[in-house]
Amino acid sequence: MTEIFRLLPADCTPELDSNQRDTLLKNGEYVLPGGDSMETVKYTIDRTASPFYLHYVYDFTTGQRAFLSFELKKFTRKDGSILFIFSRYGGVPVDAQQQELIVFDYKNKKLIPNKENLLLKEVPIKHYLKNNPPDSIVSKIKNVMNSSYSLNSENPNSISFNLFPIVPFEELQKYILEHSISFTWNGKKFVKKLIIYKE
Repeated sequence: MTEIFRLLPADCTPELDSNQRDTLLKNGEYVLPGGDSMETVKYTIDRTASPFYLHYVYDFTTGQRAFLSFELKKFTRKDGSILFIFSRYGGVPVDAQQQELIVFDYKNKKLIPNKENLLLKEVPIKHYLKNNPPDSIVSKIKNVMNSSYSLNSENPNSISFNLFPIVPFEELQKYILEHSISFTWNGKKFVKKLIIYKE
């Protein structure tokens, strides 16, 4: 996965050049030059040797709460060809959302953007709701939720799109079926399923 990290387009690692990527991989963290006591940015990367998953984070050492979380995951088609999913999520804790999702084909040691629309960039909130509530309720629910993909470091064939409430919303809970939709790779496409947790 480290070699694929090196192949990512420049905007997948904002402000890092190729040498700085290598330093990040070697040390597990990299503080961007030019910072001061008011604002200093740091990258950290999980160097766990997973054959299919990589996670790294862009945030601040100086107390600012803004962050970017990046995930990269490998999938194999039935014909043996490889694709990678790249995800960017971030903002601040009270307003963090999915920002980017890119599917790459891996051919001749290059990452090529895939044009098959294998995944939605963002899952509409109505997919999580009961009984088709009115737009006013949908808007209220959306305003109290963060949402993002999780590329799932444990299951090699599954990812999910999750909702995270940021304020109490008991009066709206009755409209919500669940907070997570899984997408399981079958070698040709991602199969969507609402995850229902039983108590």
